Amino acid sequence: MTSADSTRPTVSMAVRAGAQVLAAAGIDAPAVEARLLMSYALADSPAKGHPRVPLDSSALFMRGDEPAPAVFERWLRSRAERIPLQHIAGSAPFCGVDLLSGPEGFVPRPETELLVDWADRWLRTYWTERTTFELSRRLFSGHLTVVDVCSGPGTIALGLAHRLGTMAPATGADIEIIGLEIDHQAIELARANERQLRDRGLLASNIDVRFHRADVRDPSIVGRLGLVNSAQLVLSNPPYVPETAIDQGLISPEVMADPRTAVFAGSDGMELMDPLVRTMELLSAPVAALAIEHDDATGPLVRSILEEHKMLSVEQHRDLAERDRFVTARVQRDPGDIPRTRVWS
Repeated sequence: MTSADSTRPTVSMAVRAGAQVLAAAGIDAPAVEARLLMSYALADSPAKGHPRVPLDSSALFMRGDEPAPAVFERWLRSRAERIPLQHIAGSAPFCGVDLLSGPEGFVPRPETELLVDWADRWLRTYWTERTTFELSRRLFSGHLTVVDVCSGPGTIALGLAHRLGTMAPATGADIEIIGLEIDHQAIELARANERQLRDRGLLASNIDVRFHRADVRDPSIVGRLGLVNSAQLVLSNPPYVPETAIDQGLISPEVMADPRTAVFAGSDGMELMDPLVRTMELLSAPVAALAIEHDDATGPLVRSILEEHKMLSVEQHRDLAERDRFVTARVQRDPGDIPRTRVWS
């Protein structure tokens, strides 16, 4: 231990003091955040292009008597200024993996994992139904396409790709996951996340993940990418927060640190929903499913739009706090019934 080390507080002391600083800054669950911040501060420096992976709670406890790393105090000041913890650490957990995180992309939220859970179950059921009987096996190519619309930093696409890693090698499934996103910086972050997960062996070799720049308000991109009528599953966590919530003081500083275009969608949060559903409809195969995350106050409006587009089995799903969180629906149409005029109109 150096003389500088002897003057620094221990890890345990710094976490306790840090929790008080964060509480004074108005941060929810300050003790939890202080421990997590320390878990990142004590973590090994990541390889180039990889995210920092925090210590688990046991490892943090075992190092409680060590001198706190100097970076913790600097990071604590940043967090007290309401800079998102994920931006400070450059890392965000989602669906069992650590993603690179920064101001160029929307920070992954834990409630979105519920949509990924549903998508994982749906795809496994779809696969089983088409491979159980001889006739259905003959008609099924074994190829699955998933499209994540408004993909941001690849949160849903990559979380699902990781989850499906236990399915693809065992079944021989050939899975293609495509993320569509309008923001160039978010796409670059998504591609960096795909590379780091691939480098770390966290994506199965027969799961292909790609990202393309696309605006949901311009469905012609679906035709140009050759994705019309292609996807068995189409998912989206679009911008959906009402801009009026800013004036009402309902938006935290952390959310305001996300790219504005990734968060807000007009005064009611519904500005993109109708063009989004039109684009998702174009992407959908004749037999497919959709899932859309939404603001907890707009579930009925989202369901209504899906029903207007003749979607079947429209169903509301709630999060762990019993708030409306995402809606699912089925597409069932004649294989020749492709709404081509919408692609090039």
